[in-house]
Amino acid sequence: MCQGKYTLQPEVPFTPGLEGSGRVVAVGSGVTHLVVGDRVIYSVTAADGGPKTCSGTWAHHCAIQANLAIRIPSGFDLVSAAAIPIAYLTAHRALFQVTRAKPTDSVLVRGASGAVGLAAVHLARHFGAAGRVVVGTAGSEEGRQVVRSRGGIATNHSEEQIREAVDGDTFKVIVELMANENLGSDLQLVAPGGRIAVIGSRPGASSVAVDSRLVLVKEATVQGVFLWNQTEQERSSAYKDIFDAFSGKDSAAPAVRRFSFAEATQAHDIVSAQAEGRGKTEGKVVLVNDSVDMSKWSSSDDASPCAAKASAVHPARAAAVEVARTARIIDVHAHAVLEETLGAAGPYGPEVGETDGKPWYRIGEYYLRNVTYRGSPFMDADARIERMDRYGIDLQVLSPNPLTYFHHIAPEQAAAFCRKHNDGLAKLVASRPGRFVGMAALPMQCPKLAAQELKRSVQELGLLGGYIGTDFGIPLDHESLDPFYVLCVDLDVPLFLHPAPRGIDGPAGDERLRRFELDVVIGFNLETTVAISTLIYGGVLIRHPKLDICFPSGGGALASLIGRMTAAAVAPRPWVLAELHGKSALREQFRRLWFDTHMHDDGALRLLREHCGDRHLVFGTNFAGWDQEQGENPPDVAGIDLVGNARRLLRLQSHSQSRL
Repeated sequence: MCQGKYTLQPEVPFTPGLEGSGRVVAVGSGVTHLVVGDRVIYSVTAADGGPKTCSGTWAHHCAIQANLAIRIPSGFDLVSAAAIPIAYLTAHRALFQVTRAKPTDSVLVRGASGAVGLAAVHLARHFGAAGRVVVGTAGSEEGRQVVRSRGGIATNHSEEQIREAVDGDTFKVIVELMANENLGSDLQLVAPGGRIAVIGSRPGASSVAVDSRLVLVKEATVQGVFLWNQTEQERSSAYKDIFDAFSGKDSAAPAVRRFSFAEATQAHDIVSAQAEGRGKTEGKVVLVNDSVDMSKWSSSDDASPCAAKASAVHPARAAAVEVARTARIIDVHAHAVLEETLGAAGPYGPEVGETDGKPWYRIGEYYLRNVTYRGSPFMDADARIERMDRYGIDLQVLSPNPLTYFHHIAPEQAAAFCRKHNDGLAKLVASRPGRFVGMAALPMQCPKLAAQELKRSVQELGLLGGYIGTDFGIPLDHESLDPFYVLCVDLDVPLFLHPAPRGIDGPAGDERLRRFELDVVIGFNLETTVAISTLIYGGVLIRHPKLDICFPSGGGALASLIGRMTAAAVAPRPWVLAELHGKSALREQFRRLWFDTHMHDDGALRLLREHCGDRHLVFGTNFAGWDQEQGENPPDVAGIDLVGNARRLLRLQSHSQSRL
């Protein structure tokens, strides 16, 4: 840009730099999502208005539009954070917005030792399925070592070595940073139906011959990636993924080459040389304000920014985040019955009563008898907390009573009940800050109304996601539910699915399950098994790779049936999606789901861990329910970070406390 060779040029004079990091020293009168002291990163695109929205980052102070500032998660120092915006946003755009890479797609990054290339390797590995092939090329052994540190298979730039690294196989996705040199061989290396994302092509450099027939024969796609066109909504969505990639076991600090302001000329020469294909490309060149003590700007003094994040969203979340940081137990399986909801569904009730001294709970014509609600932990917050303390539960996720989903009554009537329920639940959560968080009841028989209520509950009431049944008259894989699933991802909230007894306000269930209370004892697991099978076979998790769904009680019988389900996929049966044909494909989809450990049997839990791993397991009790008591031997959860997992699922980590 300073040499006048960049595709888009600002008006002169200008201060270089369209990305950076720092602390907020002042905010405008209309800015509500930031406070003085917040640590932020920022970058500029054409959608934001271009360079005029930022005074240039090669400076001690920089004035930017408030919407460009993104709070930095805990765990980052400002120098490393400055290397994130353009490199990682570009890599993310190439992988997920242009090529729409699937978790199982093999990925080749040509020119992987630079900032964008390393970011692409990092993101491809983090969001890839187990065993995903990610190859990165670099011209020097030093560069290849950096690629390996990000989890990639490193080779030099030659097509021959690339083929040797994958035993002659081809790639579904190629991220190309040197198209002028490599596009011809990219078409040789890309798989049929593969996608090539062109990020870089050096101006003025020599070009290689391209056999365009390969595009036709392979039905390949070659598409440019230009971050300048990224919208604010796309940027916000990308940052959620990027911050997620820097959490967990495979996190890696951005590769940085640090220079002081006094060394700005040297830094500029290095960047210019890189643009012309000369010199090292390992990592990002970062200018550091040497007049400021950066040790005071480290990630360790996060208290003020984190508190500001939480308060900007909802006080209930702020309190929960504080508790979750040091919690011993977070219980995600706890239903609540609210006084405010009694009679809220008209003739369907619900209603609490007593006959001959024996309690009952009515929903329509269905009666649950001999279960006391009033004065019990179901309805009495003090009694609930007393019992939580007895079991050492620090934080509890309150959810709707499965008897009152009302998924089969008139949609408007169900929506009115859900609004009443969610208002009451938010009030209960607010009355005991730091002890409860809540999940929203939703009228799923009308996906549009359900989406409206989910958005209201999350953004206005501070609830953490949706909590629904497994059967509401619409198959879980039906296309009419796709906008609802997209909204869950856009709001960055999990979705919990919990079965309900058949025949309360909907179709009658299997008569055989009415004996011995089998509809509850085994029927819930049957419903869960059907629901998970539908989500996987129906391609919901393929269409919505960022959707987090949690099931109770270990996911029904799926851990026992995963081999048989895989056999159907591998055969393949005629209705099986192509993405599920591989031997590991269905199992990888299963590992995408979340499960609570309320299973009553260590052997069953071990089998679940074998098939889904430990990172998506959370603690649940069915609190105060008929089967909460598990005797003197709780589940063997040794080695599982149940609290850390719950923080990730519920978005109670510091970097997920606000929607920016």
